[in-house]
Formats: sequence, C-alpha cells, structure tokens
Amino acid sequence: MKRQVIVVGAGPSGSSAAFYCAKRGLDVLLVDKEPWPRDKVCGDGWLPSLKPFFQDMGIYEEMKSLNTVSGANEFILASPNEQVVTFSLGSHGDGDGMFIIQRRIGDDVVRRAAVRGGAEFLDNFDVTDLVIHRGKVSGIRGYLRNQPIEMEADAVIIANGSHSMLARRLGIFNEDPSLSMFAARGYFTNLPPELKPGTVLQFYLPEGIPNYHKARKSMSFGWISAHDKPGCGTLGLVIPIETIEALEMSLEEVFNWFVNHSKNGQRFFKGAKLADELKGWRLLGCTEVQKNYAQGALLIGDACSQAECAHFYGIPAGMMSGKIAAAVLDDIFATGDDSEAAFARFHTIVSEKLNSQYKFYQQFRQMVHFDIENVNKMNEFAVKNFKGVPEYSTVMYRFVTEVLGKTMPHPPAAAERLSQ
Repeated sequence: MKRQVIVVGAGPSGSSAAFYCAKRGLDVLLVDKEPWPRDKVCGDGWLPSLKPFFQDMGIYEEMKSLNTVSGANEFILASPNEQVVTFSLGSHGDGDGMFIIQRRIGDDVVRRAAVRGGAEFLDNFDVTDLVIHRGKVSGIRGYLRNQPIEMEADAVIIANGSHSMLARRLGIFNEDPSLSMFAARGYFTNLPPELKPGTVLQFYLPEGIPNYHKARKSMSFGWISAHDKPGCGTLGLVIPIETIEALEMSLEEVFNWFVNHSKNGQRFFKGAKLADELKGWRLLGCTEVQKNYAQGALLIGDACSQAECAHFYGIPAGMMSGKIAAAVLDDIFATGDDSEAAFARFHTIVSEKLNSQYKFYQQFRQMVHFDIENVNKMNEFAVKNFKGVPEYSTVMYRFVTEVLGKTMPHPPAAAERLSQ
C-alpha cells in the first residue's frame, strides 16, 4: 500500500512532523521500531521555545501539568576553578518556564497528539532500508512485528535519531569529532537544601581532575535540575569524546571523581543518592545546519546532527524542522515538482531559522568553553555585575563583548524565531 508521507521515528521531531503533515491534510504514517511508550536517555529538559508547538498540538496544559519543576527561578554556575555564582532566571511560578518531564512521558504526549491530529501510528516497525528508484527515495523496507514489509511513499521524513542508518544510506550523515559527546542521565534523591526546587546547577569539569591539562578543550559540564519534590533532581552530564579519551576515564568515573574529590562535588552531592543507574548516550552536534534532504526524503532532529549540545539542545530544532518539513512537502505535492531542488528548499528554510542560533553558541564556545581562563573570568564578571539577570544568554553576550572585547551577534530570540 502506498502512502503520501511516511515518518520514521516517533520522538518529538518525527511526531511533530506527522502532526503538521496531518494538519495540512496529507496522508501520513508514523512508524517507530520501539513499543510505545518508550524511554529516551536525556536530561528531560523542554525549553520555553517549545510552547508554540505544544499549543498547536493541543497539549500545552497537559505538558504543564506533568512538569516536575513548577517554579524554576535560579541558575547556579560553577566554573572550572570551582567558583560559584547564582543568577536569577526571573519568576516562573506559573510553570511557564522550562519544563522538566521524563522523556518516556513527554515524548508519548507529543506522539499521541500526532495520532489525534490524524496521523496513523505503528510501533514495533523497524525500518532497515530505504526504497530508492532512479535516485529518488520512494519508500521504506523493514520489519513490522518481525515480519518483512515494504511500503511505497511519495516522501519519507527520517527522524530516527543519531544512529540513523537511513541517513548513512543517503550518504548525508555528518559527524564532527569535535562536537561528538558522551552524555549520561541519572535521577537523584537526598540532594542538599541549597538545591531548592526550581534551581538548576551547571558545573564545569574541575581543573583538579587527573590529566586535565590534556583535556583543555572544555564544553565538559553537567547540570542538575532540582524537582518540586525536595531533595530530588535530574542530572545530566555532557563531555566531548575527545575529553573522555584525554582523561582516560569512563563517563561514570568522571562523575564519581567529581563527587568524591572536588569541592563542588562535596558541596552539592555529598549524601545524595542515585535513584537509578546512570544511563549514557551519544550526542552529535553541529555549528550550522547540515545537509538534510535528498530527492524524496527530508531529515530532521538527531538524524542530521541537528542538536546544539551545549546550550540549545535538540528538541526545539527538531520540532521546528518537523513543522517546516510538512509545509515543504505540502507545496511539493501541490505543485507536482518533486525534483531534488524542490526538496533542497527545506535546507534553505531551516538554515534561515537556525543558523543564527548555531553561530551565536559556536562563537561563545570558541571564546569561552575552549579557554578555561575565560570560563573562570566569566564567573568573576558575573559575581560583580549579574546578580538578578533574567537571561543566561545575556550574561554570555555581555561577557564576550565587554570583557573579551569581541563582537558577536545578539542572543537569539529563540521562542519568537521558532514559532514563526
């Protein structure tokens, strides 16, 4: 049976694509290899810029009710020299700030919204290859509940994550070693009172860790979001693969060293208990939008290395790309022009939306993350000048321009740009 659109991967990116395709009246099938609901190892953060998509999908109030951090208003930053400064993020007592929702739960809310919107969904559908006819993607093949299956489609949206073999099949999966990272998630109890509900702590790799001099390429940090339930929080670690190799430690060994041997590890984690094992995954980032199309196919989310691992994460870019993909395909079907150039319009539009944000954070990384002294200077600057500043991105921008004397674009208004 032929379908108009097949979306491979039912995470937030794929489900948003399926929702917006169905909203435009397109015949769309959403498939995923896992039985749902399924877990996704992640820091569980849903940024405020996602609100317009949740509203479109009719799930904003449901997501808000599931948020475990209803009053996020403080951000603690700990630099490599272990100096600590606290920023005010502004009051979000109404729960309209960043949501912390387990991916197993939040992802399924988004998927169910796509189904309610008119998309058909099949789980336990492992897509192993693309059907390509005369250079054009024209369907998928794989296994539905362990039975071989092949399906035709006018277009395929590939949203099946950072290990996508379909992206590699098209030869457009790019992996930048300098932006490849290991990450881990853990849920903690018995956190100290200093991490009161709504507090987010971000800590950089301490300078005292063995072999630190070999791993000066930083962007190595962790964060913990304190939940409304006192003493509970979600931990995320993000460390470049190059750094792990230089430290000659595993990700778990790095965290254990931080907890047991660093000043801030003792301050924030002494007595804390891991409620579940640390679970790891790999993140692939980018500094600009990668090639994300082929004739007959569009790629979104981690399948085309779309995350900005340090600050912007991946869900907003993925859901925004899903919405754009639906609009591009609707136009292709309406005009009858299914040339590669027609699909290439997707790359142009996504680039216009995202590249300014990637550029901002790339410049910040180059000037701060990769120069440890600048990270420490930023904390010193913040202590003197930024108590009560509502936006962390403002701290980044003013530090770079005022202290380092460098020029860079203003912090991007993510919520406004992504909702357009």
